[in-house]
Amino acid sequence: MPVSPLTGAAPEDGRPRKSPAVPIIIGCAGLALVAIIGMAVVVGFGIVTFKRILEQEIADFSLPFEAQGFERRTGQVMHIRSDILVPTVLVGQVVEIHADTDADLAVLAQILKVHGTIDGTLTFRGQILEIASGAVITGDLDIRGAQSVLMNGRVDGEVRGTWQVMTPAPPAPPTPPDATEVEDAPAERAMPPG
Repeated sequence: MPVSPLTGAAPEDGRPRKSPAVPIIIGCAGLALVAIIGMAVVVGFGIVTFKRILEQEIADFSLPFEAQGFERRTGQVMHIRSDILVPTVLVGQVVEIHADTDADLAVLAQILKVHGTIDGTLTFRGQILEIASGAVITGDLDIRGAQSVLMNGRVDGEVRGTWQVMTPAPPAPPTPPDATEVEDAPAERAMPPG
């Protein structure tokens, strides 16, 4: 007669008994399956919610510009190498502009690097903005919420907005001299001919 491994006793009716560990293993496996399905639902819901929030943020940024006639271009990583001739909204994770523009630009990106000339105003919403050496913005530069602005190029217009660090700092606007501090320039003396 077989002996039970758990009790050490033989079953009375001669049939082998099931181990009490089997129902525990089945219960744990079922619980693990329910937990995995629950986590998948939560993660899926989080992804859908994040995507909706991101789409709303993009719309909130770009729609006012599009209402003014701006074109919209989107991409994960964008390397702009051909000239931009019309007002444009660029939306991406990383945007690098290696071309010149003859119009205003609005950019929503984590990172924006400008290497060319922007003949107009640049509006930037993101984390890192780099105006490379030799880059020129002929209009204003409007920045909101940037962590870091690396200003090695030139901005002819006004630099305004909010950022945490700007290197080097933008030049202070010229202060008009006080009327009492202006001295009369000495009259030029006419030199005798000869």
